[in-house]
Amino acid sequence: MATSTQSVTVHSTKAIGLTTLLTLLFVILKLNPGEHLTTTVVDWSWWWVLCPLWIMPAILSGFCVACLAGVLFIGVLGGILSVFKR
Repeated sequence: MATSTQSVTVHSTKAIGLTTLLTLLFVILKLNPGEHLTTTVVDWSWWWVLCPLWIMPAILSGFCVACLAGVLFIGVLGGILSVFKR
């Protein structure tokens, strides 16, 4: 009986995601005083500054709600059509 030895190499990389990078950039631009120290570089609401954090979950939630509404609509429509087939 022959035995074999296997070697496994695992490479791990750590990188900043686009969402994190955009959020950091927007916060820095919001907090960084502008030329006259009375204005900021971007005059956005904090909702838009933090947009990269909440926009993808909002889109995913909207997609899930739309799918659920579609399934419910098809189920209700199927029930209505089965009544007319009798």
